[in-house]
Amino acid sequence: MPLITDIESALIDALKLAFTASNKLILKTVDSLPGEFDADSLQQMITEAPAVYVLFLGGKRREENLLALDSSWAIYIVTKHAGGHRQRRQGDGRQIGAYEMLQIAIPAIENVEITDCGRFEAEQVSNLFTGRLNSKGVSAYAVTFGAAMMLPPLVDPASLNDFVTYHSDYAPGAASLPLPDEGQPTIDLTLEQPQ
Repeated sequence: MPLITDIESALIDALKLAFTASNKLILKTVDSLPGEFDADSLQQMITEAPAVYVLFLGGKRREENLLALDSSWAIYIVTKHAGGHRQRRQGDGRQIGAYEMLQIAIPAIENVEITDCGRFEAEQVSNLFTGRLNSKGVSAYAVTFGAAMMLPPLVDPASLNDFVTYHSDYAPGAASLPLPDEGQPTIDLTLEQPQ
């Protein structure tokens, strides 16, 4: 069964393949995004445009199968062009446009085959236009995809990373939580790591 990281990697690989011509990636960046498209991530995207980013949005467990999840994924398409909004959307002889990127990316994701994962289907394309993006010479689009995804029946504790420090706040004899803000006892326990 694929882990979320395996699916994310497969989607990135499919996009890289789709955006490769003459053994060369025609975009500056094809990568994952650690969180939602927002002002904090925008600055990085501007320097890496034209770019495509993959993001796992989450999912809802299927009622008929407790080990299946209707997962939701997004790809963000970002272009930057000094020539103006038309060139950012439509491209020109020097740089790919957002519309071309959408036409390449959507079928690339819909044709991905991953074991124990259903077919990815585009659900919505959104224009993320804002005055702020326009003033920075950027166009951005989001495409959301849905796919059925099998969940592992049980997580093997041996597959989890060891932790080094355990921190706990406690109040001996406290009948209810939350704990008081000041003067609460704490305990830090550092575990020995195997050599």
